[in-house]
Amino acid sequence: PGAYNTPEGAKSYIRGVGGNLSQILDIDLDSKISGMMNDIDDVSDWMTSQAEKLQASNIKVICMAWLRTFIESVGYNVVSTYNPPETLSANDITSLIETAQNEGVSLIIDNLQIDVEFGAEIASQVGAEHVVLTNFPGAIPTTETLSKMFRYNAEQLFNGTITWETTSALRAEK
Repeated sequence: PGAYNTPEGAKSYIRGVGGNLSQILDIDLDSKISGMMNDIDDVSDWMTSQAEKLQASNIKVICMAWLRTFIESVGYNVVSTYNPPETLSANDITSLIETAQNEGVSLIIDNLQIDVEFGAEIASQVGAEHVVLTNFPGAIPTTETLSKMFRYNAEQLFNGTITWETTSALRAEK
């Protein structure tokens, strides 16, 4: 139980699984565990720095529910979430659109392993940027470890934010 898709959650699981494997297999995994923890700390520090530069806490997002803990750990303001699209009613979808419009949502964030079209449709209707994150290491090239997956996902958030800000500025000039 618990979130593995945040830096702190991942470190907890690395300690637990690594410690259990060390005991059960009677091998010393301390250096491997330490290396993984350092990688997580490095990417966490980078994410925090980038999020502060972009003032992510001021960026309102709607995301697939299973991504919420990661997105909030990066520093974004999650105003609403949605479950897998096939479970949503027409009222649920209408409510998401209204929330996005009323809150001035910047990003709509889908989970690659669930659906990537649902968020794109909502984003196009409300003028938000669509972002797709992955929940599993290795699902996308260069994401073979949790730390690399965190970096990839954070880059998607940061790039989406920059694109949304640029697009919004261009719209304002018209």
